[in-house]
Amino acid sequence: MKDFCENEYCESPGAKVVPVSVGKPSDQTRTLCVACDEAYTWGVQHGRITSQTKEVWLVAVADRGVVVHVHAYADAKTAIKALAAYLAEFNEYTGPADIRAIRRWLRQHDENLSVEITFQKGLCPAIDSNTKYTLCKHCDHFVDENDAFDGSCHQVARFIHLEDGEQEFDHDAEPSTKTHSLEEWRRLRPDLFKRHPDGKIGPNSAHHSRRGKID
Repeated sequence: MKDFCENEYCESPGAKVVPVSVGKPSDQTRTLCVACDEAYTWGVQHGRITSQTKEVWLVAVADRGVVVHVHAYADAKTAIKALAAYLAEFNEYTGPADIRAIRRWLRQHDENLSVEITFQKGLCPAIDSNTKYTLCKHCDHFVDENDAFDGSCHQVARFIHLEDGEQEFDHDAEPSTKTHSLEEWRRLRPDLFKRHPDGKIGPNSAHHSRRGKID
């Protein structure tokens, strides 16, 4: 333990050594005074409580039915980008970070590989519950900006649907004026989060409204 508190705004005598992490679990420690240790304890308690209701997106890659890669991400967009990066590094994928493009590429290049992106609740403490999600104007999927869009190619859409990659749409993704956090959407549209008998959630399921879909 050091002689003085390592809070840069404090010069009080050190009283306790506490574990700290930045971005990921760590074995680093810091010396804190009595007052700063109390504030630290409040923060830890708050983090543990608020982390209990968060969501996570899981990415899994299987080769011949054997899972070779799995990772959790705070949102669907990050998960899809990470999946594209993984396939680019290990499987020579050169396409955009778009789940539909990834699935098409897999069907054409490696029938032994399969990918899944699934939504789980109550696992991830890092996600920001205040993040806003916008519903498509023409269907019940959320939409997001397409990172591959730069205006130079008319074949690259400006927006993408957040979906499981198995949906066929009769329209391009277009944001509506309906934007809320996930918790707000959960209250307003619980059907978007319902798990159906086919195991799929909300609009990814054939049991959900087929508005904007090609069956």
